[in-house]
Amino acid sequence: AAFTSMTPKSIGQGASGVSVTLTGGGFVTGASIASPESGVTFSSVAVQAGGSVITAKATVTGSATAKTLSLSVHNGGGGATLTCSNCLTIDKAPTLKSSPLSVASIKRGTSNKVVTVSGTGFAAGAKVAFSGTGITVTVTKVTSTAITVKITVTKTAATGARDLTVTNADGGVVKKAKALTITK
Repeated sequence: AAFTSMTPKSIGQGASGVSVTLTGGGFVTGASIASPESGVTFSSVAVQAGGSVITAKATVTGSATAKTLSLSVHNGGGGATLTCSNCLTIDKAPTLKSSPLSVASIKRGTSNKVVTVSGTGFAAGAKVAFSGTGITVTVTKVTSTAITVKITVTKTAATGARDLTVTNADGGVVKKAKALTITK
């Protein structure tokens, strides 16, 4: 029996419901996954492939310590505990500047407005979203400190403040309330 690896190998602070796969052997139904970091939890744990694979959902709080962890699988019914050394890295979440957008407001009916999101820790594959409906965001470029997006706002979008969310490919997330205002 062994616990040899986990994919993905890294998850960002603030990630929620990230699908993970643990590989090895000797896993039994009823197994649970334990982390030494209290901000890292696993749910929907399912043993598959005759005990050689576990699938689960991982959640990492925004306050979890960014570091490399060893994880343990506790087999149900008093079975063996299997450990994978240094198999998961918690990545630091991205951050936003106090005024993260290159514009404070966008009018309804605007198409493909180029806007820069400023901060740190952005990674390839990062996604940008705003709360509410009637707003579409397309990411065109990502660097570690800036994400260039094109924003389209429908003519019928509700006016008012919108919350900004940036999510890295590792699930690390940062949010800024009322970052953008939609105007008439």
